[in-house]
Amino acid sequence: MQNLAHLTVLAVDDDAVTLKVIQHLLKKIVKVEVRTSASEALKALQQQRIDLILSDMEMPEMSGRQLLDRVKATPGLQHIPFIFLSSIHEQDTWLASLDAGAQDFLVKPVEPSLLSAKVKAWLRPLSKNEHEIEGVKKAGVGFHLWNLVPDYEPHGWQDGIQHYRQLPKGLLPDAILYNLEDHTFQELRPIEKVIFRSVRLKIELHDGKFKLPDSRFLPISQLGAALDSMLAYKPLLHAEMQEEFRLAVKKTSILQNEQFELKIGSLRIFGLNQSYGGLAGGDFLNQIWLPDGSCLLAIGDVMGKLWGAWFVSMAYLAYFRTLVRAISMEDNKPFSLLKLMEKLNTLICRDLQLAEVFTTLCLLHINSDGSRYQLVNAGFLPRLGNLESIKRIQLQGTLLGLTYQATYEILEGTFEEGEFMVIPTDGWAESRPVQSDVLIGEEPLDRFLLETHRNGGPTIEFPELFNRHFQVDQMTDDASFLWISSSSAL
Repeated sequence: MQNLAHLTVLAVDDDAVTLKVIQHLLKKIVKVEVRTSASEALKALQQQRIDLILSDMEMPEMSGRQLLDRVKATPGLQHIPFIFLSSIHEQDTWLASLDAGAQDFLVKPVEPSLLSAKVKAWLRPLSKNEHEIEGVKKAGVGFHLWNLVPDYEPHGWQDGIQHYRQLPKGLLPDAILYNLEDHTFQELRPIEKVIFRSVRLKIELHDGKFKLPDSRFLPISQLGAALDSMLAYKPLLHAEMQEEFRLAVKKTSILQNEQFELKIGSLRIFGLNQSYGGLAGGDFLNQIWLPDGSCLLAIGDVMGKLWGAWFVSMAYLAYFRTLVRAISMEDNKPFSLLKLMEKLNTLICRDLQLAEVFTTLCLLHINSDGSRYQLVNAGFLPRLGNLESIKRIQLQGTLLGLTYQATYEILEGTFEEGEFMVIPTDGWAESRPVQSDVLIGEEPLDRFLLETHRNGGPTIEFPELFNRHFQVDQMTDDASFLWISSSSAL
C-alpha cells in the first residue's frame, strides 16, 4: 500500500460539522487542513504546500466556483486536484464544474468510503517514486533551494525548499532552481537579482530534466539523490563564502578600526574590537573629532549573528556619522549628546529593516582638553573605577529602535586622578571557560578589569591575557570595549 501521509488535503466549507467529519474520515490517510471560507483557503495555499482541495460549492462572500477560478489562474497552483462538495444533485451542475477545471465531484453528505476512495485515487500518482521523495525530503533538512519555476513543484519537497518569490528574509539559498525559457528572472526585484547572481550553485530545468553546473542532465527521479549529494559540498561552499566575505570586509571603506589609541589632555583612550571567529560581527567602534576640538566616541552592539549583524552595524555607523556631522555643524548651538541619541533612535524606528533588531549604544563626549566628559547610554553597563575599586554606572536609556518614546539620561563629570572608565560589550562576560557551561559573569569581569587597570591599563594583548586568565579556549561572541584612563593613574 502506498503511503500518502506526507501529502496534505485542504478542506474548505462554511459548515464546521462537515469539516470535522472530513478530518475524522481522512486523518489516518493524509494530513488535513481545514478552512471555513474561500479567502482563508487562498491564504493557506500561499503559505504552505497543498496536494488536493476539497471545497464546498455554496459559500458566502466567495463561492467554491470562484475559489476554483482563482486557483486555476494562479501560477504554481493550477496543478492541484480540485474536488467539489455539494448538496446539489443536478447533472448539469456537475458537468459545469468539471468543465470549469474541477477534477471530481462529491455529493453531500459525503459517503465515507467514497470520499476516501476518491482522495486516494487523486493522490496516488503523487505518491509514486517513494525513494525519490524520501531522498528529497532528507536533502531538504539542511539544503535551502530557491525555486524560481512557478509551475513546477516536485512532490515531497519540504518547507526548507522555497517557492517562487518566497525567499525568507535574511536567508541566502544554497542553490537556485530556474528555467531560462520563462521570464522569471526579468520579474525579480533588484535585491532578488543580486541574490541570483551571488549564488554559485544554480540548477536549470531544461526539457523536464535538471541541468547541474557541471553540465550533467538528471531526470526528475534522481533529483533527491542529487540534492542529497550536494549536501556534502555545503561545508566547502560555506568556507569559500566565508573567505570571500572576509576579503570584502577588508576592502570596505567604512569598516571600523579593530583597535585604536588616542591622547586627549591627560587622558589615554584605548578602543578594541575583537570579532567572533575573525569575521566581521555586530560590535562597532567609532571616534569622530568635532569642529571645536572635542572628541565623540561610540561603542555599539547589534543583537544579531555574524554577517547579518555586521551589515546592520554598518548601517548604524552610517546614520551615526551623518547625524554627528549635521548636529555639530548647526550654527550658534552647542553640541548636544542627548539630541544626537534621540534623533538616532527616531531614524532607527523609521527604518523598517533596522527596527527589526535591537541595538545597544553608548556615546562618550570628551572636551578638547580632556577635563570634562558627557556620557549617554542605551543598554550598556559602563564601569567607573580607580586603583581601589570599580562600580557599574546605572545610567538608564532605551535600546535603539524599541520605541519612539525613548528616554535617555546624561552623566557629566571629570576624571579625577587614578580614575578610569571602561565600556565593554557583553561578549566578555558571556564567554565560557573551557569545559564549562557557566558564563564568566559580570563580577569576575569587574575584578579582571580592575586588575588590568592596576597593571597599567589595556594593550593589544588584552584578549590573550583575558583568555588565559579565565581559561577561555574560544570566544562565543564579539567582544569589544572603550577604555579611558588618566595618565597619572598609570
